[in-house]
Amino acid sequence: MCVLLFTIFIENEVNLHTLEIEISSTYYNTCFDKILESILQSTNFIHNIKYLKLYISNYNENTVIKNRILPLIHSHQNLKKILIGDNYLSSYQSLLLSNDYNCSNTLNTIIFYYVNFKGLINLDKVFEQLNCSSIVLQNLGQILPSKLEYLCLSLYHINANDFEIFLKNSQDTFIKKFLIYNNEGQDILPSIKKYIMKKKRANYLAINDSSFEAALFNSSYKSKELFSLKDDVKEFELYNIKVQSYNSLVIRISDFVNEID
Repeated sequence: MCVLLFTIFIENEVNLHTLEIEISSTYYNTCFDKILESILQSTNFIHNIKYLKLYISNYNENTVIKNRILPLIHSHQNLKKILIGDNYLSSYQSLLLSNDYNCSNTLNTIIFYYVNFKGLINLDKVFEQLNCSSIVLQNLGQILPSKLEYLCLSLYHINANDFEIFLKNSQDTFIKKFLIYNNEGQDILPSIKKYIMKKKRANYLAINDSSFEAALFNSSYKSKELFSLKDDVKEFELYNIKVQSYNSLVIRISDFVNEID
């Protein structure tokens, strides 16, 4: 039925405002394949779609991306945003590096979500030269507005000195919900207390930090959540800052990526 519907659209030269296609390992079948094949055979139909949204998840076969998705993106000629997640970057590498694709003048947003850049030709050398965490922290504080509803710093390694520079540079910024994900970084809690807590610069705070230690049932264990450090939580409460779990405050990429123009 779906294939017939698209055939009618194509034959009648229908101009669609929005077309959303979601493909996963659970639902991909010959029906999807026939739909994509029909669309690819009609370039005018693709060109007349104002908003083409493709969702591809949990599919291990690169043949679908190579034979169907990449040609579809190439034919649309008006690609503005692409999100690449998990282990799919290598499949889209030709799209990002090639001059043959038509998206170079329209693409304004590329989001890499849980992507491993290691071993990728041409891209790996670029990222090896970047110390992204330090660059972000040393410069971000200077450009923040006076008030933010939400700020989430999710960095692989936070250097304590770089983080203090960020907090000093952003002293005039109030952050309603402040989240920090510090994976394998240095201890930043003293700086948080000095520049955020004592100056009452946040309403809600969540920190996932591998350097934290908490006591539970009289035994020491590793905890990544500031929320687990009860004494510290009480201290923040004295300054009217509510410490919550990271997962309860974080806005997932899937929650807002569709809103990006």
